[in-house]
Amino acid sequence: MTVSLPSCDHASVCFSVSPSASKAPFRPRTQRERAIAIRASNPSEQKQDEDFLKDDPETFPAPLMLPGDDLASDPDAYTQSFQDWKYSKYRNSITASRKTIYVMPNPEMDSEVKFLHEWSSPLQSHRGGNDTKHPQPNDIRDYLAAFYHGLEVKILPPSTLRFVPWKLDPSKPKSKFPEHIGLQLGEECHRIRTRPAPDNVYKAQLDIADLLSTAENLLPEDAFALVLLTNMDLYETEDDTFICGRAYGRRRVAIISSARQYPKHRPSTFMASLPLRSTHEFLPTGSTRNQKIPSNAQNTRCSDPVIAARPSHRTNETSDIVISIPRAIFAPLFVGTAGALVGENVSHCES
Repeated sequence: MTVSLPSCDHASVCFSVSPSASKAPFRPRTQRERAIAIRASNPSEQKQDEDFLKDDPETFPAPLMLPGDDLASDPDAYTQSFQDWKYSKYRNSITASRKTIYVMPNPEMDSEVKFLHEWSSPLQSHRGGNDTKHPQPNDIRDYLAAFYHGLEVKILPPSTLRFVPWKLDPSKPKSKFPEHIGLQLGEECHRIRTRPAPDNVYKAQLDIADLLSTAENLLPEDAFALVLLTNMDLYETEDDTFICGRAYGRRRVAIISSARQYPKHRPSTFMASLPLRSTHEFLPTGSTRNQKIPSNAQNTRCSDPVIAARPSHRTNETSDIVISIPRAIFAPLFVGTAGALVGENVSHCES
């Protein structure tokens, strides 16, 4: 579908660091340092093309280096060169017998746990994304096949996993809120812990570690990695508000939740979830808190939906500014954000 977008009124697009970068202690790697990092000590290996090392800000924009970014706050953190990664003894390498990525769709639901449908829907639906569906397994498969070119990507049958009631101890009083549900795999049933969502965006959440442990049991022998998709909201620790995904790298499994990316939840925040670049007008010069937004922010009309979304992202988290973005691009952007998150977590299965 071709979508007609309004033109952008901004005079320039920023591909460089933000003004706050001058205060950050981070120092980018030089061209020589990058060359050493990618070249092996073995002289028989082919040398890399020098063009690969040239700085091309339009292809690989510099990090904005915003206040609070890891690069700005922890520049001395452990770094890893390409060669360190390539020859790591813990690396999960692609081999002739392990070169397939498996996508496990959202598990089916037993009739006795129909309340899970309610749990997977935001308690409050905002304007702008109510008809947008979650990305389908075929969408994610196509995204991964393009990103991991050369690897085969297969979809497992949805019936492989099935949410069922967890058998309770008959001696304990029955709770109105189920503290556990079952996830059936073949003849086995795995316990999945639950809890009410602490921020009331969703009614309840599932424990991500329990889901990942179950996913390990269905990992095919020829799998390079397996990713479990779900539209349920997730948590990892009691201190979490939510978590979007997690990968157990050495175990080759990952899980991704699309719940918090759902435009039905917060369309304005959803549209700002891909800050690939920014107009100069919306780059912070200091703290991002209580930042003044240009007077034309709410009426920004821009050919780039990412740029158009940034004003709402820079205001407080609870506001709902109406941005002039066609509804028709909600679905492809939803697939893009979910696909990028899946691709990132699958990459963690390699190291």
